[in-house]
Amino acid sequence: MKAPEIKHYINWLGRVEYRNINCSFTYDETSYAAIDRIFRLLHRLEPGPENTSWELWLRAERGTIEDFGSFEKLRADGQVESFEEFETWWHSEFPEEAAWFHFAAGEDQEIGYRAVFLGHRHVLEVDSRKERAFPYGADARNADCEVL
Repeated sequence: MKAPEIKHYINWLGRVEYRNINCSFTYDETSYAAIDRIFRLLHRLEPGPENTSWELWLRAERGTIEDFGSFEKLRADGQVESFEEFETWWHSEFPEEAAWFHFAAGEDQEIGYRAVFLGHRHVLEVDSRKERAFPYGADARNADCEVL
């Protein structure tokens, strides 16, 4: 994954209100399995001394300007007027060939709580004390729910 895609996911996941009152977002079983895999990998590392937490720095290549976005689409949306403006924006967002992202995760196994922060934004949360995802398909309880 290139840095622009990672930044997109940080922004998207960082603004999701997981388990909010109107159930606008929840995880499906595939997502829970992926989160379990992340924490199995983290358990291979020594956690922080005070609690079960990990902090890492992740490196991602900036990629090409095409990884940043589509000039034609951004121009059509009115976000840029020229290719030079598009290129300047790309370089201002990703001035270096590689970007570094702070990753922090914490877990309380006693209560079954997990949280992940990426780029200093809260992007994932699992709390076993709360109900898991509603069923999906024909018997879904809330058709407005969005699945990760």
